[in-house]
Parts: sequence; structure tokens; C-alpha cells
Amino acid sequence: MFGTTGRVGGLTLPEGIRVDENRVFWTEFTPTGGIWRANATSGSGAVLLATGNYPYRVEGDGARVYWTNEGTLGLGDGSVAYYDDDAAEVVVVADNQETPRGLALDRDSGTLYWTTFADGGALMRADVSGASVGEVVALASDQSFPNGVTVDEGHVYWTTRGEGRVLRLPKTSSPSDMPEVVASVQRSPAAIAVDADSVYWLNEGIAAMGTGSNTRVDQT
Repeated sequence: MFGTTGRVGGLTLPEGIRVDENRVFWTEFTPTGGIWRANATSGSGAVLLATGNYPYRVEGDGARVYWTNEGTLGLGDGSVAYYDDDAAEVVVVADNQETPRGLALDRDSGTLYWTTFADGGALMRADVSGASVGEVVALASDQSFPNGVTVDEGHVYWTTRGEGRVLRLPKTSSPSDMPEVVASVQRSPAAIAVDADSVYWLNEGIAAMGTGSNTRVDQT
């Protein structure tokens, strides 16, 4: 039986969460929201950054915390950024993004991946391993509402809500490479995760009809 040992209450619309060493990060998904940080042991927390513009997903690597600001749907005013603990500064990875949503950090290579949730959206990547941000690349374009994204040792995986597909590409791919279809005919696939044996994702489905599911496919 698990017990409750820490809690930060009074939040408006908490969203993406990530545990990084002894810290827990999450976002407040509101027009005036920000990035929160709490001690993983004590549970005491506070606002780290007041970013505004609908911060959504969050990642961390011990020295930095990364996040997406979704912005307003259709305006292309979203962004991806990180906060560097040592330098105590915010660095913009990419701006003028069309509803950046999913976020995944490849800690092995220092590459950040995100999706732009739009009709004709993209799977994006940028090298964030150095002191300055590398070139921002659309790794897979003309995607139908790309949503969740994750990485493993060899591949980056993402879901497309509009087409109902789960896709992947080798992390060494170029924008001209064709994605491999992991699964199709899915019901609004969203968040995605992977381990050594399987790929997992959530099908949001239609709430009123109870058609959502937690789905798994074995790796080959």
C-alpha cells in the first residue's frame, strides 16, 4: 500500500510532469502559467519560472529543465525553451512554433525532440548538448496533428492524432527519410512511451463512448 508523503495543492491546471534526480518539475497549463519545481522527498514546491503562454510538457537532465509553450491554437506563437540552473537564464530553442506539444529529450546525444500539434504539423529536433542551440530541423513534415513523442536507444517514436498512427524513425535519420509505421487505425493516439521490449501509447478515443485505451505492441 502506498502512502501520501508530499503534496503541493492549490494548482489551477497542472500538466506535464518529470522527475529529475531529487526534483520534480511540472507545468501550469494556463495563459499566465509557468514551471513549478518541488523537492522529490519533502514535496515542498514553488514556481521556478512564470513563462505564460500555456506551458505544457516538461523534461530535465540534471542541469536544465526544458518545456513547450503551446501558445494559442492557430496563431503560431508557441515556443520551446530551457532554463539553465548554472547560468540562471532562459534559452529559447525555437520560437514561432505551431502549438508545440509533445517533448522528449535524448540524454545520450543531447537532442531535444518535439511535435507541433497542427494539420500539417511536424516532428522537430534540435541539438541542445552545447552552450548554444543547434539547427532546428523538421525531421518529419506534413504530419496530421503529431502528438506524443518519446525516444529509446535507436529510434524516436511519435503519434499522429489526425491519421491515427504510431510512427518511428532512427535517431540518425534525415528529413528525407520515410517513417516506419508501428501501428495504424488508432483512436486519437496521444502520449507514448517505450522500453526495451514494447511500445506503449494512449488512445484517447471518444470520451462519451468510452473508446479510449492503453495499447501496447511488441518491438521487433
